[in-house]
Amino acid sequence: MNNPPSAAQDAIAMTAYEQIDARLLSKHQKSLVGLVIVGNIVEFFDMFLIGFVVSLLTYAWNLTGVQTGVILACSGLGTVIGSIMWGALSDAFGRKRAFQ
Repeated sequence: MNNPPSAAQDAIAMTAYEQIDARLLSKHQKSLVGLVIVGNIVEFFDMFLIGFVVSLLTYAWNLTGVQTGVILACSGLGTVIGSIMWGALSDAFGRKRAFQ
């Protein structure tokens, strides 16, 4: 005689990804997703801003393509160096004190 599978047996048969996808996000989780999106926008806004400003200043300052490229590359390199430096400070002193 075959018994119908119970809800517990269905949950066991589901993979971890299927179990995660089957549940709705809580308000707290939705706010965290929103904060991550805003954080990424703020993080990369300076890169977009530098690219826009450099394109405007190329003709005003008579910059060559190489000079423009160096400015843009240095802005990206500065972002990487800054993240490594502030990450190390956060590890050493805590995130709150590093932000202060």
